Amino acid sequence: MKPFWMFGCEMGTNEYGVTMGNEAVYTKEPLRKKGLLGMDMMTLALQRSKTAKEALDTIISLLEEHGQGGNCGYLNKLNYHNSFIIADLDEAWVLETSDRFWIAEKVKDVRSISNTISIEKEFDLVHPELIQYAVERGYCKTEDEFNFAKNFIPKLNIYQIFAHGKVRQTCTTNRLKNEKGKITPEIIMSVLRDHNLKQKTEEKWAPHQGSLRSPCCTL
Repeated sequence: MKPFWMFGCEMGTNEYGVTMGNEAVYTKEPLRKKGLLGMDMMTLALQRSKTAKEALDTIISLLEEHGQGGNCGYLNKLNYHNSFIIADLDEAWVLETSDRFWIAEKVKDVRSISNTISIEKEFDLVHPELIQYAVERGYCKTEDEFNFAKNFIPKLNIYQIFAHGKVRQTCTTNRLKNEKGKITPEIIMSVLRDHNLKQKTEEKWAPHQGSLRSPCCTL
């Protein structure tokens, strides 16, 4: 899936079966006016990679060489940092960023991402300066207390608050866990259509009642 006004894509698969998705995330670090968009990095990784790990390494290399930044919007200005979920037939990774920093988690169970940082204390790869930077900035007191989501999610960012990324990510993760071992394309489509409502409320749901709390994001 590709916005028509930019080079990059938001979801994609290449001829080797490497499949990726991208989400906007908001962090405490500055948003740059120049750099590669997350969708740019994703498209380049799909063009250059035969495995999920190669795609992960490609994005990290692009981020470190060129940085991320620029306007992602069409009619209105929209800047953000990026989260990626990357998979092939053998393994999957979640890669999350904050300006020039990055952190990655190898998927060991079902996994989803949304418009929020989701990696906390469990990770497999990390920018060599990230943890010490968090301590120096006062985001955490010691390296042992480092928690990427807790340390880097801005509490008063309006996009972070109203995007309800954590709510949607929790909803999709729980749905997938309930279907673990029997997930089909039909179940995936059902998860993406989820309104994140209780049964009684779901029965009365109508399109005009949609909100960003639901994975379907009907507005």
